[in-house]
Amino acid sequence: MENFEIAILISNIIAFSFAVIACFLVNDLEIEHNCTRCRLYDAEEEIEKLKAEIDFLKKNND
Repeated sequence: MENFEIAILISNIIAFSFAVIACFLVNDLEIEHNCTRCRLYDAEEEIEKLKAEIDFLKKNND
């Protein structure tokens, strides 16, 4: 193999490594985004429950 072929092979391996790492990072971000979205939905449900409880307590207090 010529020197330039070896250099191209090494640069291709490095580029492939970057692509694989980028895929893992994007996948991790998608998982984190889904978890955050689930927590947001749970928090919104909890807020609605607390608002209903506050309204109930206000009505009973009057």
